[in-house]
Amino acid sequence: MRSTQAGRPSPRDAPAKAGLHDADTALLESLRRTLKAERDLADNTLRNYVSDLTAFLTYLRSRGLEPDTADKTAVRGFLGQQLERGIARGSLARQASAIRALHRYQAQHGVARGREPISIPKRERRLPTYLTTVEAERLMEARTSTETGPRQQALSLRDRAIAELLYAAGLRVSEVASLDLGNVELAGRRLRVRGKGNKERIALFGEPAEAALRAYLEEGRPVLLGASRSQALFLNATSGRLRPRSIQRGLSRRGIAAGIVQAVHPHLLRHSFATHLLDGGSDARVVQDLLGHASLATTQIYTHVSQAQSQTAYLTVHPRAKDDGADDGPEESDHFGA
Repeated sequence: MRSTQAGRPSPRDAPAKAGLHDADTALLESLRRTLKAERDLADNTLRNYVSDLTAFLTYLRSRGLEPDTADKTAVRGFLGQQLERGIARGSLARQASAIRALHRYQAQHGVARGREPISIPKRERRLPTYLTTVEAERLMEARTSTETGPRQQALSLRDRAIAELLYAAGLRVSEVASLDLGNVELAGRRLRVRGKGNKERIALFGEPAEAALRAYLEEGRPVLLGASRSQALFLNATSGRLRPRSIQRGLSRRGIAAGIVQAVHPHLLRHSFATHLLDGGSDARVVQDLLGHASLATTQIYTHVSQAQSQTAYLTVHPRAKDDGADDGPEESDHFGA
């Protein structure tokens, strides 16, 4: 057994301690409240941070380390363990960000000041997947139920309106779920959306989405509302606000009904919205505003998708892009104008 100079076991040799200490739980709750108050992070982001830090603190305790004294070596050990377990680099970057937030909080409270900063692992840049315009049309027209009762008809109208808005306005699933009646301006085809960081923006939609939304509001929502006074735009079968998870499940079923091979989820429609706008010639900064991206760099990933699609089309269609070894005639002079 390796020992310290004082004759005590080193942290690496210390016996594992199951779970968190009460002080750890209190620390996480205090940090959560602080992040909510100071940075107004979304509830889902806060839940992810708490989950990530719970894993980190559990790792520290299992090695006999204290959260107040854990250094960069301990952080590297935790992130290395996560990587070995096959966690995606995007999730790894989020975990590192959560730990950095914890260290900032501790420093603000006079704990472990001067700690070496944590570097955030680079995210793997993968081109987002998207639907073709034909697939998007099939998805909108798909039916997931053959039942014809009033309640089922109301649910069908609701689901069609949700799918249309996700695609037409490029909304996040959390943004759709949080919409209230007062956020909708049908005549102007606009939505007032509260996105990441509690930032408000105006989202736009076209005629098909307007028609689907109007049908839901006039014929579907009153059936689901019943005697409730809910102001939520999209309601569930018991008159409560529809949850993001329910939207995801419904969209997945819709994708299957439409015969779309890849898994259909809300963010796929957001990817499709951005890609189709750029394919149509929209400026990246306009798309950035519509998506609610804080940085243009986040939006520019979609320009790579659009460029890749253009290159594929060029190589497939343009006669001068093909290299099939055919003899197209005599060679031309190397000099232009010869």
